[in-house]
Amino acid sequence: MNTLQYVIEKYQLRIGRHSPVEIPNMIRENLAELFGELGFTVGAEIGVLYGAFSKQICQKNPNLKLYCIDPYLAYDGFIPGPLDQKAQDDIYEACRETMAPYNHEFIRKTSVEAAKDFKDESLDFFYLDANHRFEHVVADLATWIPKVRSGGIISGHDLHRMSLSTDTKNNPVHVLPALYGYTDAYRIHPWFAIGERFIQPGGRRDKYRSWMWVKT
Repeated sequence: MNTLQYVIEKYQLRIGRHSPVEIPNMIRENLAELFGELGFTVGAEIGVLYGAFSKQICQKNPNLKLYCIDPYLAYDGFIPGPLDQKAQDDIYEACRETMAPYNHEFIRKTSVEAAKDFKDESLDFFYLDANHRFEHVVADLATWIPKVRSGGIISGHDLHRMSLSTDTKNNPVHVLPALYGYTDAYRIHPWFAIGERFIQPGGRRDKYRSWMWVKT
């Protein structure tokens, strides 16, 4: 069974003409579990910060080698900044401690620069949670998608259109329009929305939604 068929059957999805396709009752933690079910052994998180999701990915996948891509570099417009370089360095040290028990490797470079360290089709997946400006999201997709093998998963965070601060000029979140533009341009269908808009009382949901598709 190929990856896309596995996802469709696992979540009993109906694929229509339009994306994103909602995956009911799935949260980001389940995405980490899905990587394990698919037998993935090497992946990357791009935009790590404190390493909360990197840790979760590794906990769910004991046989995984995870590359943690983040420059930990102070710059204007950093989300959830502003943070000076000392604060960035402190976050890096905290993340190193968090990730110490797991099979990982930090690459302290910008996303586009770090991608040069990887051969094409060398990854089973990546999870993108880096700079959310439109131009950066599109550049990251164009740079990292070739690094994932056929049957691997392209995924990421913050499937919404909003600002994470009152300064919408410097802290925009353009993930949603960037994904619509990229998937339309390259005729990518289906792609999936993770983390329901609405959920039954007492159910679990993510504060900010994730997204994914299977590379063909």
